Amino acid sequence: MGLSAALLGGIAFVAAAFLIVFTTLLHAEMRRTIVALDGVEEAARIEYLLRQHRVTRSEENRAVIERLIRENLARAQGRARGPLELTANRELLIESDKLFAVRRAQAPIAELNEQAQRTYDAIARTIELEVASAHEAEVSSARWDRTANVAGIVVALTLAVGAALAFIRLRQDVLKPLFGLSAVMARHGAGSLGARATEDGVLELREMARRFNEMADAQARRQREQLDFVASLAHDLRTPLGVLTTSTRLATQHQGEERERILTMIARQADRLNRLIDDLLDTARIQAGRLSLELGRVDLVPLASEIVTLFHASSPDRQFVLDAHEGPLEARCDSSRVSQVLNNLLSNAVKYSPETSPVEIALGKEGELVVIRVRDEGIGLSQEELSELFLPYRRTKRGGSYASGSGLGLYGVKRVVEAHGGTISAESTVGHGTTFIVRLPIAGPSSTAPAGAELVADVSLGS
Repeated sequence: MGLSAALLGGIAFVAAAFLIVFTTLLHAEMRRTIVALDGVEEAARIEYLLRQHRVTRSEENRAVIERLIRENLARAQGRARGPLELTANRELLIESDKLFAVRRAQAPIAELNEQAQRTYDAIARTIELEVASAHEAEVSSARWDRTANVAGIVVALTLAVGAALAFIRLRQDVLKPLFGLSAVMARHGAGSLGARATEDGVLELREMARRFNEMADAQARRQREQLDFVASLAHDLRTPLGVLTTSTRLATQHQGEERERILTMIARQADRLNRLIDDLLDTARIQAGRLSLELGRVDLVPLASEIVTLFHASSPDRQFVLDAHEGPLEARCDSSRVSQVLNNLLSNAVKYSPETSPVEIALGKEGELVVIRVRDEGIGLSQEELSELFLPYRRTKRGGSYASGSGLGLYGVKRVVEAHGGTISAESTVGHGTTFIVRLPIAGPSSTAPAGAELVADVSLGS
């Protein structure tokens, strides 16, 4: 399209230039014709004055006529455009002066008539030159007029061809891709999720088609992930439900320590079901924009210490190392939500690392931020896995084979941290463990700063 516009612009520029040139030339030739006609009229006036001079008997009248003739001759001399006209005007001036002198000397009639004839002949030559100049200007004007007509026809045809080519290019590069993109969008909206746009046409349409294809690919990928998630969730729910059913039946058949062991197993599976349901509920709230926070001043050191104690009780063979900030480490946050974050990170560290390896939790400050680090010595993550770590419904292949889960925990953790105005990141190397780093503002979430706060549609503020 840019080339077509440039072509049409170039043609229009050339047409305008031709128009200016031809208009200037025609104006010059017209001016030349007018000047020549003025010269003819001037010569005729001089001839008339000479005839008046010849018949006038009053010396005073003759003096006036001579003055008028000289004034007309001076104007003709100033208007002369070439050497022939200058010579003719000079000759006419000389012959006129001779006629005046003969008349003043009262020369014989024959001599007066002879001088008058020479003067009239000079006038005739002047008129002949002016007429020839006018005719030449007329011929030149006609020639330029014909040339302008031909040039106008050529320019008009060129513009017509250029417009046709531009329309063809417009149809090929704009209309056809645009209608194609519209049809693909309509098919996609009607349920044909495999419909993809052809990325052709002008740059803007190619970009639109590319963005649509990316959106459609992301939607298809999300749909596949959700189906995989539903299948994985069904499997994860079936396992504890099967254990609960079997354990409940066994509990009715045993007494004493065996019964206590079975009841403990039932409680553990019930907790697992609760965690799955909590993940689902939190994800639903987050995606609906209804994640609520109850903010208050919370000392994170005893909060983290309590969570570590609970994990140590459930995994007594595991070493948990708490490196806490000396003294209180307060931040304005929702204690239950922060506990949820720490529980999820510690649970991942326990699930994806060997039972004999330690899990480290470090709390500290960086300026106006509280920093929480959770480090394990587990299977680790590749760079590709790190890039998708906080997306919903995503689980790594190695992680899925290592431990069960919904794939929603870290997604929820990220959104909870962002709702507090904080950030979460991960550093990892395959085979050498993973470190999660959470940064929370001490002053609490800002109303303008974090992108995650946009999800917080219902926030109740604690004291």
